[in-house]
Amino acid sequence: MNAAKTILILMMVISVIVVSGCIGQGNGQNLGSGIAIRYDVSPSVIYEGGQVAVYMDVENVDIAAVDAYVDIFNTGVFSYAGKDGRERCRRMYKEFLPGEIKSMRCVLDAPSDMAKQIVSTNVDYKALLNKQFSAPLSFDIIGQSIYLDQKNAGTLSYGQQSYSFSDPNILVSVEFSKQPPFVLREGEKVLMYVKTRSIGPGFLKDIDKDNFQLELQNQADNNVKLNCDFPGSGAEKLIAIKGEFPPITCELNIAEVYSKLNGVEQKNYLRSFMLIIKYNYEYEIRGTIPLVVNK
Repeated sequence: MNAAKTILILMMVISVIVVSGCIGQGNGQNLGSGIAIRYDVSPSVIYEGGQVAVYMDVENVDIAAVDAYVDIFNTGVFSYAGKDGRERCRRMYKEFLPGEIKSMRCVLDAPSDMAKQIVSTNVDYKALLNKQFSAPLSFDIIGQSIYLDQKNAGTLSYGQQSYSFSDPNILVSVEFSKQPPFVLREGEKVLMYVKTRSIGPGFLKDIDKDNFQLELQNQADNNVKLNCDFPGSGAEKLIAIKGEFPPITCELNIAEVYSKLNGVEQKNYLRSFMLIIKYNYEYEIRGTIPLVVNK
């Protein structure tokens, strides 16, 4: 094949691509965050003054139910079709069960009287998840007499000093200032630090103080309390910096409990406790659908 024929073929291919608007629109998916979003568009080739339908399948791929809000919030050069077009392009799914798939259809109007032969634009969508997260951890509080006896005998059982819990959206880590068991004695001070950060392709909304709870299941001794300091004096919300929130610091009132007991009770004290972390959070992921409009 000579050079002239090669150039001619290349020119023909380029002209076909230009006429067809750089081929059609593709489909895509946004996996992760406990939710999968897949989209498709029809027709595959869009012309000025025409319409395009965006189809979105939303699947809960997490192991727990969520509330999900899906919204096509930016239409680029397009506009919502019809008087209720804006409403048709967003959906609220309550008690969205694991493995369940929901579908939505959004119709958009392409611009008219385009100045250019081809216009590239983006249609943006977001999914806001509302989910409950909970995790348990345990520790023991032990009297000093029992602690010394078990330590000297080599039978002392140590607990975890740090924990880490996660789901597809968040990571919660807990660390004690000392390794359990905590010794019941005068002046004993045990702190607990709770850190939360966003993982996955999205981001966590601000942590509302009322939605983040640390419940000490201490029926064994109602005198034991967990006093927590929400960062920021008078703050009602935690705001993330690069996906990580300021730590919540808590203190076990061990010295106070010690002061309320008599000598025998202090020495023979042995209690196990369960701490439950409860967190109702909002998590948002965003995606983009690239589209091309032909004159």
